[in-house]
Amino acid sequence: MSAIDQAFIRAYQLDEVEPASPHRAAAKSPVRVATIQQAKVVESIAVKAVEAAVAQPQVKPVAVAVRPIAPPPIASPKVVEPQGTSQRRPLSTFAQPSQTVEARFKPALEVDSFRWSTVSQQLIHRCRQQLQPAVETILAADDAGRSLLGVGAQSAGAGCTTLVACLARLLVEAGKTVAIVDANFVKPGLATHLGLAAEFGWEDVLSGRVSLAEAVVHSLGDRVSLLPLAIGGPAAASRLETIHASVTAGVLRYHYDIVLFDLGVVADPQQGPIARRVIQQCRLDGALVASGRGAAAVQPQQLLRSAPELATICLGVVENQLRAA
Repeated sequence: MSAIDQAFIRAYQLDEVEPASPHRAAAKSPVRVATIQQAKVVESIAVKAVEAAVAQPQVKPVAVAVRPIAPPPIASPKVVEPQGTSQRRPLSTFAQPSQTVEARFKPALEVDSFRWSTVSQQLIHRCRQQLQPAVETILAADDAGRSLLGVGAQSAGAGCTTLVACLARLLVEAGKTVAIVDANFVKPGLATHLGLAAEFGWEDVLSGRVSLAEAVVHSLGDRVSLLPLAIGGPAAASRLETIHASVTAGVLRYHYDIVLFDLGVVADPQQGPIARRVIQQCRLDGALVASGRGAAAVQPQQLLRSAPELATICLGVVENQLRAA
């Protein structure tokens, strides 16, 4: 063993042979300082021993690489609060947890199925092919992001309510989730058309009396949801100016693929202004017009004069030529 090797062994044994006293074990806080000082002392002794060994004439000098001793990692100091004091926490930890919003709108009222009228049953059975262009027009509008659609009639007896019911059933067959809204405040009849006696209606939602979920009725068998009018009337229609009308449209748009509004007779002196108000407040994306036969057919210029808001969003005209058997 060379003198240089012996010098390094003696230098490093100084740190290992030194007994550990209980006082040294207890004093943990100046670990970094003690270790660095010991490393410097060991390194200094080693360097001196190497220099002395090299200075001896009988020992051949060799190249020695001295590796510095890296100090051990220092743990972050733990702050200990005085006894009797509570640990400080951010104010956000004291806030109430946020309420979880339901991912799906769920009507409070459910029925097994609606009782569809005889006329609507005949239309579905006999005129499915004739109604298909109207269904495709609605599906194309939905693909373009236009899901709030109105259905109005140019004259009384054109079958606006019946058309809404038939289109809803055909759209469900096409794989869409559908909601229908009775917006005929002068002559509400969509609930009666489906065999229901509504206790609450859209007018109660507009007044803030009940929530939207409490007024909507969902048919499990038909997979169609209905927002009826229980009473209607001009007083109920005046509440369309409130924020509840826009909220109704927004919630239904979010939870259903397509929403159909029964606008009633748009040329009627009383219902016409109400229908235009529904179009504006609910921001309908499009509309279909139910037309009678012959002289009762829709004339574009007449529609522009009687319901300009409807004419600007009109997607087409559906002519009713059904004759009851």
